[in-house]
Amino acid sequence: MWAKGTLTARKALWKRLVEWAQTNDLEMCSNTGCLFVMATKTSDSARLTYAKHLSALMNRLGMETDSLSTLCSALRASGGAIPTQQARPITKKELMEWAGT
Repeated sequence: MWAKGTLTARKALWKRLVEWAQTNDLEMCSNTGCLFVMATKTSDSARLTYAKHLSALMNRLGMETDSLSTLCSALRASGGAIPTQQARPITKKELMEWAGT
């Protein structure tokens, strides 16, 4: 099973999907998951995370996940797996100060 924090996050995402599907009168399936992910106004990396989490949930529930797997591949190919921002590298001076030397 998943860690408590992971489970909490995935439950919240699932609840958002269910509410979105009901609002749009759609059945719960992998295709609906894809539509939901693409309807979010988020970055490709966030969409990739959502698609992976929904795919894992649907897989555990015994649902078909082919559409979400294809979406994950497409998002990875479009750069969704590449972080949009990275931390600034530490300078040698900062490292020396941090190390106490």
